[in-house]
Amino acid sequence: MGVRQMSEELSSKIAAALVRTELADDRGYLQQDPRNTMWRELIAGQVPEVAKLPLEDDLSPISEELNMAYASHEIVAEFMEETLAWMAGEREIGQSTGGVAKS
Repeated sequence: MGVRQMSEELSSKIAAALVRTELADDRGYLQQDPRNTMWRELIAGQVPEVAKLPLEDDLSPISEELNMAYASHEIVAEFMEETLAWMAGEREIGQSTGGVAKS
């Protein structure tokens, strides 16, 4: 995926800053849920160019990429039974188990 308006150079700077601040390990894996850290402040202190980018929770491309990198996909949990049944070919898309009301 990636952030479209970001250069590879800036992306590399941010990745390095994540490692320096110990938000990511030396392999680049996030160590904590980005929703519960001060990554914006930590990164902005090391990579001044970040100040020009949108960083809002769940709206900014960087925020969403970090959420995905941490593998925090809470929306799937709401329909896990249906998702697994669909993946196993046991259910058609949109076929409900009756456990969740659809609006």
